[in-house]
Amino acid sequence: MTKDSIKTDFGISAGVGKNFELGNSKVIHLEIRNNLGLAKINKNNVWNGGHVRTNFLSFMVGYSF
Repeated sequence: MTKDSIKTDFGISAGVGKNFELGNSKVIHLEIRNNLGLAKINKNNVWNGGHVRTNFLSFMVGYSF
């Protein structure tokens, strides 16, 4: 953390997933999520009057047996 950072952050998450059954109780799980920060996390503005916020996209793959 620097003196220009804001300590509080909040946002929203959304995602979708799908299970693919392979038979014999085996399943592949696929999921994608987007996490969008709603709060500014830096006191300074960036180019063209923008703000710094958190945001990330995640892909998840699972296997059950």
